[in-house]
Amino acid sequence: MKETIDNIKFYKRENADRRIKMKFHGKKGDDWGSRKISEGWHEAVVEKIEKFTNNDSGKSSLTFRIKVTAGEDEGLAITIYAPWDSDFGEKRIAGILAELDMEEAFEKAFPGEISLFEERVYGKIIDKVTSQPCKIFVVEDKKGYTNVTKFRNIRSTEDKGDTPKAVTNGKSAAAGETSNPDW
Repeated sequence: MKETIDNIKFYKRENADRRIKMKFHGKKGDDWGSRKISEGWHEAVVEKIEKFTNNDSGKSSLTFRIKVTAGEDEGLAITIYAPWDSDFGEKRIAGILAELDMEEAFEKAFPGEISLFEERVYGKIIDKVTSQPCKIFVVEDKKGYTNVTKFRNIRSTEDKGDTPKAVTNGKSAAAGETSNPDW
């Protein structure tokens, strides 16, 4: 046993100069402070879409993670929630499809009345909408939370003259062709 302990001590002395050194050192009590996306229009991309279930409530949503691609807020992200199996959630997803000029292709791929929350449907939405460029309009509410109140096609010109104070809740606007029309 003593021999094993002596070997460990020797190894530690021999390899003391080979220890990995940290590139950065932390500070105790440091304030990391996360940045919020500023109010107004932002060029962005739909970075990720997934089904999310809240552990506390058990309720699910289809979430659209939107990442800002230009300006001061480049790299920051915000999430749009479409509550599962609700008219509100279906309208929100339908609005995104309309803005990206994917509604017609969607209706051809899924004829008849169908829920956007069916697995084969939302799976296709994930495939086709992820990586699509867009514009988002962000406002901060009275509690300090930032929310996306308008989602537009990247080629939309509606962003002229909007201010965060003047926004209530936007409706779809016609836009150019999408780069991914086939379903």
